[in-house]
Amino acid sequence: MMRIKRILLIIGILILSLGASFLLWGARHPKEFLLAFSSNGPINSLVNKLTASPINILVLGIAGQGSRGGLLTDTIMVVQLNPAQQKIALISIPRDLYVKNPFNNQPIKINSIYASENTIKSFPQATSFQNITSKVEDITGLPINYTIIFDLEGFGQLVDLVGGVTIWLDENVYDPTLVNPYNPTQPFYLAKGWHNLDGALAIKLVRSRYASSGDFFRIKHQQQIMLSLKDKLLNLPQTMNLSTIASLWRTLQNHFVTDLNINEAINLVRFIKNNNIANYRLVTMVLDNKPPNQLLISTSIPLSSDNQQTMYALLPKLGFEKYDEIHKFIQNQILLNNE
Repeated sequence: MMRIKRILLIIGILILSLGASFLLWGARHPKEFLLAFSSNGPINSLVNKLTASPINILVLGIAGQGSRGGLLTDTIMVVQLNPAQQKIALISIPRDLYVKNPFNNQPIKINSIYASENTIKSFPQATSFQNITSKVEDITGLPINYTIIFDLEGFGQLVDLVGGVTIWLDENVYDPTLVNPYNPTQPFYLAKGWHNLDGALAIKLVRSRYASSGDFFRIKHQQQIMLSLKDKLLNLPQTMNLSTIASLWRTLQNHFVTDLNINEAINLVRFIKNNNIANYRLVTMVLDNKPPNQLLISTSIPLSSDNQQTMYALLPKLGFEKYDEIHKFIQNQILLNNE
């Protein structure tokens, strides 16, 4: 059951990201939009590529406008689709990994590269992502075919446009570092139980880390929301009218950046929808500092000459910018699951 849920989470992330590009095009081409989900829709070279070799998609999530560090990529993951072997691989890279910035060769946390390479600090005008893509290729040893970036505001508005998301919380959520979106004098709080979340509440929940498990607490809720959102997005073509398409287009056009062209997005969404991906084998990899793999080590980076100020960071166990062990780990995991 957990295997299927994790696969559906990956599908949800892809549908959220690819669906945004798809819906932008659909607002202008409603007939072709519906055709893309029919069995008679055109198949382009991307789907043909999928049968020949894996496709690697870099997915980046940012906070966006109005947030401190709005262009920091605090979600960094590579999703590999391999239909020929009926397999999906997910590789998560921690935001605190300390790397050499391809933009200026200076050391930096990986989540700051995208912000550093864009002189325009507003989104989606910040359209340069070549350096963060290149760095992820260095770290993983995998060629990145496409990159997708989305922000939290667009995510929240998308939740509203599909009618909210329904999730079950198995514990109370209390975060004094976040405010209740409907009562700014109170901290963010959701009781244990079922909730139908609108966009404002969904954003708060996916940002909350106020728990002993920290990021794992946040990741768990992100998974739940993505699964619910995935179901809504997959059912949109059956319920969508032109007014809804136009509304989605207006919402998403300012919250989404990708180098995936619309024909490729259409066919990839069709491919995901029409293939029984829930039965694919799942390979999950996390580059972390814990056993059994322990590919990274925790360290403190001096921020001043007297070492009085430091910054938490992660480094490859072999040393700064030494990724050979990570490459071997990723390839071994992929080959191991080919058997």
